[in-house]
Amino acid sequence: MGEDFRAVKNIFAALVQKYGNDFPGIENEYVPRWDGLMARWNGKAGILWPSRELAANTAAALDDYGINLMAITQIVTQDDLRAVQIQLAQYVATHPIDVSEQVADGFTNLRNDIQTFSNDYTQYIEGQMHMLSPDAKQYETEIKQLQMEITELNKKIAAPLKALGGSFALGIVESLIPLAALTILVERTTARQKLDAAKANLANTVPNQKALAAAQADFERIKPNIDDICTKLGIFASIWSFTTTQCSAINAEPQQGMMVLTSRLFQVILHFAMAQIQPLQEGMRQYAYQIVPPSAFSY
Repeated sequence: MGEDFRAVKNIFAALVQKYGNDFPGIENEYVPRWDGLMARWNGKAGILWPSRELAANTAAALDDYGINLMAITQIVTQDDLRAVQIQLAQYVATHPIDVSEQVADGFTNLRNDIQTFSNDYTQYIEGQMHMLSPDAKQYETEIKQLQMEITELNKKIAAPLKALGGSFALGIVESLIPLAALTILVERTTARQKLDAAKANLANTVPNQKALAAAQADFERIKPNIDDICTKLGIFASIWSFTTTQCSAINAEPQQGMMVLTSRLFQVILHFAMAQIQPLQEGMRQYAYQIVPPSAFSY
């Protein structure tokens, strides 16, 4: 799963390189947030290494647990029951479930926070797009209005030129325009400057809209990685929760006496639990074997 974390980080690095200047929130907010999520997974205080230790300990403890389950199936007398009750009490005392519950909670919380991160980033991109769309419409409206204003001002300037025999080029005879018309020239110059500014703003907005669309497309490429991380974290959390819950439930049953042990439901649960021990042990050992220390994890 470390590859999934790194794949997402690499995509965000590319997003910053391509769009960081236009959308600084990617670098300033979402890159640090993802780094924090990675650290919670396999940083020095992350949940991965403790889960490795728990997996190794659980695999070893399942040997004793299997012996206890087998002892339950061999109960015949009240003395057998009392002996098994003592064994189970000792097992529970030496194998507290709070550690596995903490690991399960850590996996669940990290999964939820990663999903929140994904949703927040999507909303950020959508929010930026919504901000740009009104800007583009505003600039387009300004351009049309200024173009109409300049056209009207040109008409006002052209009137005195005709009176002067406007066969000369506009730029040559402007010096001959009566003083009253100079105000119109100033207005036209100002309108021209505003028009140029509106065109420049629109020219900047369109690439930003395209950049946002590209940024969203890039993020869609890594969403499967994020979803995969969340799925795996959910599976890990359910494994820890299931094993601890199952152990607690089975350990509690013999404390209720012989009648419970002979029920068909308990027998089904008991044999189901026994059948799971070996594959669960193997899975825990493989999981523990493939995990490297936090210092070996490269961000």
